[in-house]
Amino acid sequence: MAHELAGRFTVVTHDPRGIGASRAVPGMAAPTPEVLAEDLAALVDRFTGGPALFVGTSGGAVTLLELGRRHPEMVGRAVLHEPPLVSLLDDADLAARAAAAFSVAEVDPQRAVREFFDLSGAAHRTGPDQTPPPTPRPSAACR
Repeated sequence: MAHELAGRFTVVTHDPRGIGASRAVPGMAAPTPEVLAEDLAALVDRFTGGPALFVGTSGGAVTLLELGRRHPEMVGRAVLHEPPLVSLLDDADLAARAAAAFSVAEVDPQRAVREFFDLSGAAHRTGPDQTPPPTPRPSAACR
């Protein structure tokens, strides 16, 4: 998508702090939606200083929701693709499965990713000895 938009917009893609190719450093703030929303606000300020267009997938969509809550003036438009907000659904079984996936994340991150893919219904069932497919990176498209 970034390639398609680059002819008409200034496009900025990023790996949020401590996630993906972005390395965690000692003393770095935890990558909570609040912290990541402030990081996006700094990017908008740096590149446009005004409302921007955004596309966010999964955790990136959650970050954009938080950015809209904290800095609505910075969000011109946003595409929120599959934010993992299971807690907003009235489905006790799904909520329990999500809680179980989160509980193993600190002990066995690879298993947590497998469980997330299976939980999300992404039509991919990851076996115990398989690696899940790569996930799209959250990105911001600014104008």
